[in-house]
Amino acid sequence: MLFFIEKGISFIQIGALYAIREITILILEIPTGIFADIMGRRKTMVASFLGYILSFILFFFSTNYLFLIIAMLFFSFGSALRTGTHKAIIFDYLKIKGWESQKLNYYGRTRSWSQIGSAISSIFAALVVIYFESYKWVFIFSTLPYIVDLALVLSYPKTLDGPIKSISNQTLKIRFNTHYKAIKNSLNNLNIWYTLTNLSIFQGYFKSIKDYLQPLIIIAFTGTYLLNQNTSKDYHTITIGVTYFFIFLLASTTSRNVHKITRIFKTEKLTLNTTLYFGLGLGILIGTLLYSNINSVAILFFIIIYILQNIRKPYGATLIANKVKNETMATSLSIQSQLDSIFTAIFALLLGFLANNYPLGKAILYFGVCLMGLSILFELSATILPKKHSKSFY
Repeated sequence: MLFFIEKGISFIQIGALYAIREITILILEIPTGIFADIMGRRKTMVASFLGYILSFILFFFSTNYLFLIIAMLFFSFGSALRTGTHKAIIFDYLKIKGWESQKLNYYGRTRSWSQIGSAISSIFAALVVIYFESYKWVFIFSTLPYIVDLALVLSYPKTLDGPIKSISNQTLKIRFNTHYKAIKNSLNNLNIWYTLTNLSIFQGYFKSIKDYLQPLIIIAFTGTYLLNQNTSKDYHTITIGVTYFFIFLLASTTSRNVHKITRIFKTEKLTLNTTLYFGLGLGILIGTLLYSNINSVAILFFIIIYILQNIRKPYGATLIANKVKNETMATSLSIQSQLDSIFTAIFALLLGFLANNYPLGKAILYFGVCLMGLSILFELSATILPKKHSKSFY
């Protein structure tokens, strides 16, 4: 977000970039799935890392908005290849080992280590920005761990590649039919459809709003999100780096203990709805506090939204893995990714438009109210629809 602001582009243009990212992921979902079938999951992950690396290089050298769009397209390519693939590898590994009952615990710990990596990189990124006096250098240094990851994934056992198929018209037909059937089954099974939609509304909300924490931190300490006024960039960068360091440490602890946290709720429905509405309510409170210039408390609530995401992410992936057959698991995870992309694209544009036309506090407040209304309508439809169908949501 601060890199884009440093480039001098508006919030609506930033929202458009996020929307382009999500729409591209949506379009590439099936083609990249076919790529995974043909090349195997490990090589698919390698191609994903190459897409990310190229996008980072393009972001670094970008000189105009068109350049940023091209960089975001390559980032989307990497994301589309990665989405669902690594989760499928993890869950396949657990099945091979006979550890399927440990899905939530294992995936939670995996995500926990991911958050520790993010915490360390927050401090490292802050030092990079201070030394080079520009946010763009973070992209170049980000290529290094991706190169290491590329080699690491190739070291995975070949058994985790999944069934590799030769490319043919028959292969393409089977792939499209599998995806179509998975979508059809999800629509027919209201339980799965409710879970996917509930997860995707929050995911779209989180991905749309999360980067606004960066200008919010600067507003809290300097009174403006502009990077060229009064205080030095070093001050901004240290503040943001340290804040994200602690956020990711908290997220790591949350992910590691998600299997314990979710036991507090008696039912799946209660877990999903409590975390969804609480998160949306926090968004409304953040907007209200920002509008009232109570910025420090707003940051605290933002951090809680990050924690909620690290409860819902592993919990949601485990729910889907438990609800669908193993052979369609990767496809079902891809369907959730497609729903995520649809909601994120719409929400990012909406929030970008609001932030471009109103003060940031008002924009986040109106955004939260809109999404709360949408979620309530969705919940009402979930209550009515089962009366007309044989399968219940819950």
